[in-house]
Amino acid sequence: MEAKFKKSDGTEIPIRGLKRKEVRGLRQQGHKVENLKFGEDLTDEDRNQIFELADAVIVSVLGQEVADDLLEGDAMKAFNEIFKLTYPTEEVQKN
Repeated sequence: MEAKFKKSDGTEIPIRGLKRKEVRGLRQQGHKVENLKFGEDLTDEDRNQIFELADAVIVSVLGQEVADDLLEGDAMKAFNEIFKLTYPTEEVQKN
């Protein structure tokens, strides 16, 4: 699945979900792709895992140059959108 991501400056960039090959590569690099913990009760280790995975995912989908130019808030929003495209809910898949 592909979509457009709107950055905080109003410009849009194309994004897509991760391909199986990319997910396997992230696992081989030691990232926990499917078992992410979110919420207020995160440990520092959980937060670090999320940030490291977010960086790897954004670079994988957008490339290093685009990833480096994103504001931190935009990077986390892009990561969230990429994750939604990678693992869509049943409702999204029907549309």
